[in-house]
Amino acid sequence: MSQKTSRRDEPDRYDVPARRASYTLIHKLIAEGVLRPVIRPSSEKDDPIKGIRAIATYAFKPGTDIQATDPHHLLINDKLIKADLYKLPSHAYTGLVSNSPAFSELPGVSELFEVVRRTSCSPQDVAVLLTNVAHQSMQPDQVARLVTPSQQFTASWEPEHTLVHHTGKSDFFVTLQFTVQFRPLFQALHREPIAIDVGLRPLTTLLHQSDSHRQFYTTPLTLPDHRNLSPSARRLYDRLIYASGRQDCERVVAYLVKNASVVIAEKLRLDDMDRSYVEKSRARAIQDHHYAALSQYLNAARIPLNRLPAGYTSSECPECRHVARANRAGKQFRCCRCGHTDNAHIVACRNLLHRWQRTQRRVA
Repeated sequence: MSQKTSRRDEPDRYDVPARRASYTLIHKLIAEGVLRPVIRPSSEKDDPIKGIRAIATYAFKPGTDIQATDPHHLLINDKLIKADLYKLPSHAYTGLVSNSPAFSELPGVSELFEVVRRTSCSPQDVAVLLTNVAHQSMQPDQVARLVTPSQQFTASWEPEHTLVHHTGKSDFFVTLQFTVQFRPLFQALHREPIAIDVGLRPLTTLLHQSDSHRQFYTTPLTLPDHRNLSPSARRLYDRLIYASGRQDCERVVAYLVKNASVVIAEKLRLDDMDRSYVEKSRARAIQDHHYAALSQYLNAARIPLNRLPAGYTSSECPECRHVARANRAGKQFRCCRCGHTDNAHIVACRNLLHRWQRTQRRVA
């Protein structure tokens, strides 16, 4: 077991959406000078603030009191801003909670989470438990709930570096900054390049350069119909789904950190993806994992991430390189030209590996 700790100079930043109910309060903070404009370079290459491209970015006036009060609220001086704070990676959320003395949580929420991730209860029984927990009052609790405790990644929240972005669609996002340390638990005997294909079913397919592969699936949940729930129970319902997806995604991170020398993934654009997939992946934490958390986890662990163009990864034959939509039918791949057959997700990974290998040869 290695005790060496890796600390980077650059921080991790995560963007969480603010709720529309708080937009008026955010505008008041701007008008009062509590939020001050940040001049950002016109070139993304020269901009140290990665992620949100906004029409305006604001930083808080020095001395502003910023703290999280519960999974849904930031207290800015005397103004309570609604934001999806629970949509942070486990280590970051843990750092946020531990640095927020006034933080409160619903009693019994951890036990409820374990119940919904088992199949022993009926949806009707879960509905009763969920409603009972959701209708309780928040209690002081500085232990992060619904997260996967990490022995490798630790994060310290830096509230003084909080940013607010106003996007072109008139939405507001809050950026929370963390200092992250990584402590590897094991000295891997053999690391190698790993390509990944992200989806819903399976959650992630991984292919090693040695051609061994592994697939990860989301944990089935026992949950009632959300349409029959009260607003407070529905908010908790959404948190449970997100927390379960995050836990499943972080199993993938743990595997990559232990086994990968470099990770190759698709450079996906949300505009090019099916809206149903985008909505489902966002609700289940998959989108946040692939677009934000994964890269920052790997960066903390000093593992390079190479994102390559996604075009035709699952419709190009990895043997003869023939491209045709007809090559893929659902999860199955069969080349119309040479007859090569395989799982379509593994084909996508293999094509990513081949493309990365070609780029490496060109560089060499």
